[in-house]
Amino acid sequence: TALSHDDVDTLEDATVDYVGLWLGRIAIQERYVSVSREDIQARIDSVDERITRVSSEADRRRLLSAKADLKKLLRRRDEMLSRDSVAEATMLMMADCFDEAFQRVMADPNSRENITSGLKVAVERMNIEEDLDYMLDAEIETLLAGAS
Repeated sequence: TALSHDDVDTLEDATVDYVGLWLGRIAIQERYVSVSREDIQARIDSVDERITRVSSEADRRRLLSAKADLKKLLRRRDEMLSRDSVAEATMLMMADCFDEAFQRVMADPNSRENITSGLKVAVERMNIEEDLDYMLDAEIETLLAGAS
């Protein structure tokens, strides 16, 4: 075909991004299932109860810090489903872009201009979501660090 090395590299990079999103979705789903909202809320309630009973100001500050951390965890957990939806939509869009590039190659395997312009359009559409990929990667790192 008329695919250049750059075109193949572009497709390869997009494929790696796709697999990264897929793994990210698995991590999000596993984390969402492993930490229940009710469990986190029960821990917050327990810390609240302990705050009312402590006499030391240092202990009170530590417990307030723990409560703030638990509330952040609860917020992040609630955001996981929307992040998963974004990752899923991105993956669907990427699959569509891959299919579009494939159809262009199959329609006219020798037309370098048609293939290159089609790949550029597909890659531009995928790059729109690149920032979301980075956000997802950062969230996954945070979740994995919290799990260990």
